[in-house]
Amino acid sequence: MGTGAPGPVKAPHLTAELISDSGTINPGGLAPWKTCDFLVSLWKEFDAGESYEACFAKAIDRSMPVLLNLNNNGGSWGENGVSYERVVKRVQPEIEGGCPELWEYLTPQLEAGRHKGSFAASAL
Repeated sequence: MGTGAPGPVKAPHLTAELISDSGTINPGGLAPWKTCDFLVSLWKEFDAGESYEACFAKAIDRSMPVLLNLNNNGGSWGENGVSYERVVKRVQPEIEGGCPELWEYLTPQLEAGRHKGSFAASAL
């Protein structure tokens, strides 16, 4: 774990003390480098979505906006012209792949929201 950046720092608000040799950023120097490197490795695992845990975490991550919008009569979907088809296309693969039971729970709720007018009109 280093204390300085391997090259010039491109973000003017980041000082060399906040960037490890591996390029990990330690915002405000609030955590030890070992902790920062560990958290970055978790983020990379989540982002890659290759482990069971990462797939499950992505399913939960994708479900939160769906649950919030369903609870708010469509919320930002209608305001931003988002159709039912677009939502399903965006969230189904990761939710169903990471937690099939959650997708089974959401499917009828999305359909009910569709019938209540929670989505923008479909472009089809």
